[in-house]
Amino acid sequence: RLDTVALDINRLIEEALDLYGSDHVTFNADLASDLPKIEADRGRLRQLLNNLIKNAIEASHDTAQPQVTVMTRLVRGQVTDWVEMDVIDNGKGFPDDIIGELFEPYVTTKPKGTGLGLAIVKKIVEEHGGIVRVQNLAAGGAAVMIRFPALVASERPRDAVTVDEEESPEQFEA
Repeated sequence: RLDTVALDINRLIEEALDLYGSDHVTFNADLASDLPKIEADRGRLRQLLNNLIKNAIEASHDTAQPQVTVMTRLVRGQVTDWVEMDVIDNGKGFPDDIIGELFEPYVTTKPKGTGLGLAIVKKIVEEHGGIVRVQNLAAGGAAVMIRFPALVASERPRDAVTVDEEESPEQFEA
């Protein structure tokens, strides 16, 4: 059972990134101001963030200047507003042959990985009425993009993006 509260996702991201201070990885937070809160279980979202940040660190480990970026923004829909969170690394990206299976249990690219991290992420996102997808980036690296339904309607910030909900909600803009 989820123990949900009105959650400020930016604050949770800042707390999570504070735990990962490192001389070896550069962390960037590009967090949209005035995001609406989401209805979420703080512990479950902390677990989700820890899984994604840990994966991003490991993925960028072999690069000369490892970077992990966490971004948020408001995406306005005709019916539902979404709070989007992207976790981006500058590693090698996901292997093309398994990118469609990454959220399946026991699928891993790591020698000692269990293959449960992204399966858990997907379960947590779905428990919160959200959607998740992954993509490799043209410049290198990968992004995990998650959208959660916004708790309340808000005034449209300048940097909000409007989506057509006739399209699949899984169609994220890069």
